[in-house]
Amino acid sequence: MAYTDFDPTTHAGLRQLRDQPGADQQALAPAEHQAFAREYAAENPVKALGLIPAIPAYQAAKGVGLLGSRTGASQPGAQMAAGYKGLGQGWGLALRRFMESVIPSAAAAEPEPQVVQVMNPDGTMSFRQVPAAGAASAPAPAVAPPAPAAAPRTFESEYARELRVIRGGQNSAGGTSIFNR
Repeated sequence: MAYTDFDPTTHAGLRQLRDQPGADQQALAPAEHQAFAREYAAENPVKALGLIPAIPAYQAAKGVGLLGSRTGASQPGAQMAAGYKGLGQGWGLALRRFMESVIPSAAAAEPEPQVVQVMNPDGTMSFRQVPAAGAASAPAPAVAPPAPAAAPRTFESEYARELRVIRGGQNSAGGTSIFNR
């Protein structure tokens, strides 16, 4: 099997690479331990808590000969460090997947642009894509002349409104005063 027949970043891919004749077992073992811990923690974040004591226990079992392995206890520190690194990466992936399911991405939050029919200066009609209402992108092309800006709304106390009515102005209630009700 050629190296390109599988993904060397997955646990299964690294296992296949280690099974090839002449593979450097000492160089591949830490990467395999890291990939296993990363994949396990990403799929089972709560169960992966069991890997915290299991990683050194596995290295100890290999060191005293309870388990057979291709690398033995030649580099337990590197394999343990890689296992813990993979554990952190897996929890990070699980947290990211959870957060993406809870909080929609910015791309999903943007409304779809609308297509409008506009009159060209030469009298022909064409279609243009404009941002949907409320989108914070570039302003829409001018299809019609802009409406005059409305007067800014301000707070007016009841006393000020009554003074305006008494002096001959209109109030917001159609010109009637509270004194004439």
